[in-house]
Amino acid sequence: MENKFTPEEYTAAAMKASSERKILIVENGKLVLKNIPSKTLEEAKADKWNEIKEASHQSRLSDTVDVNGMQFSISEDAKINLTSVTLMGQIVGEIQYFEKNGTSRTFSIEEFMPIALAIGQAIAAAETKYYNLEAQINACTTVEEVGLIKW
Repeated sequence: MENKFTPEEYTAAAMKASSERKILIVENGKLVLKNIPSKTLEEAKADKWNEIKEASHQSRLSDTVDVNGMQFSISEDAKINLTSVTLMGQIVGEIQYFEKNGTSRTFSIEEFMPIALAIGQAIAAAETKYYNLEAQINACTTVEEVGLIKW
């Protein structure tokens, strides 16, 4: 079927659709504005979970823990490094660890334990927040409840 509208009419209808948060479709050769279909609860939960995963990832990349004026990362890599350097430190007697800014530091095992504890606690807090938000998302019964959840 042939469309019965001019480019100017299409542009005006598209602008109206945008301002009214509707979609513009062609139906039987005519421009029609329709409401944007609402998300289902499952779609809203999936979108929110993706949002929370990304926010968690970005937070873990940027967040640090301060120990005696030194800033240490709490990223997933830091978690892995923390375990490996602690084990190696027990073998070689000292630990070389890097601050978030790349400054290398050498510690005895005794000096490093409070640092490891602080980093571990910060990582555990971030992971707890992540899993608590997952549980909150799963417990939602409406799209509106899902929308209230923030990192």
